[in-house]
Order: sequence, then C-alpha cells, then structure tokens
Amino acid sequence: MQNSLIIIPTYNELGNIERLVKEINKQVLKSTIIIDTVGILADLYKYGRVSYIGAGFGAGVHNVLEPAVYGCAVSFGPNIHILDEAIEMVENGLGTVINNAENFKHFLDILDNNEEYIETKERLNSFVKDNVCDINSMLNDILNEN
Repeated sequence: MQNSLIIIPTYNELGNIERLVKEINKQVLKSTIIIDTVGILADLYKYGRVSYIGAGFGAGVHNVLEPAVYGCAVSFGPNIHILDEAIEMVENGLGTVINNAENFKHFLDILDNNEEYIETKERLNSFVKDNVCDINSMLNDILNEN
C-alpha cells in the first residue's frame, strides 16, 4: 500500500492551499490529497496510520480522540495542557509531542514498522474504550441526584 499525505487545513487556512501546493515537494505531491471541505475531518482518520493534530503550538491541541478511534497514531505540538486526553496519551506512551522537525521525522518511523503500528493501534483502541463516555450512567447519576 502506498502512503499518501492528507492535508486538512483549518477553515481560515483554506485560502493558502495554492501556496501549500507550490511548496510541497513534487514527488510528495503525487501522493498528496488536500482537503478543501470543512466538517469531514473526523471521518478521514480511518484512512490514515498517523496524524498530527493542530493547535499544539498555539492555544492548545485539538481533539486527539478522533484519530485514536481509528487506531491512527497521534502526534501534536507541546501545548497540551487544556486537554486531559492528550496529557494521558503522552503519559501512557500513546501520544507523541512534536517540538521540531526531527521529532516529527522520528514519529513518522512508525510508517516503516508494521509491528509497532499494530501494537500502537491495539493500545489506542483500548485507550478509547477506557475513555468512552457512558451516557447512560451519566444520565442515571444526574436523574438520581434529585
């Protein structure tokens, strides 16, 4: 299976797609998909093996459980303090903090190691199961408080 790069700019970056295409190495561009539609990100993780979650160098990382649901290895910038799941993933060796290009290159090594990828995927599946909200229990607790 050939690896493809899927780039999903945030809504306010959609205008930069043309610039992005010009900057991507021509060889990489042949296997690159750039999404210009808003609202389908969570559905795209099922096609990936690795992910880089945005805003980790800004206000704080976005949802890390969306890619984890599909067993997609997760990486993000260092600003994870606002998201308990990201902190827990790092503490359990399931999330990779990216501080620089070298960190990211090392993270991508999982693409060449199928055994490591399968193990990570299984561990992510367990993590997601442990973090799924049991809505019935929550509603029961709320209704029984009164």
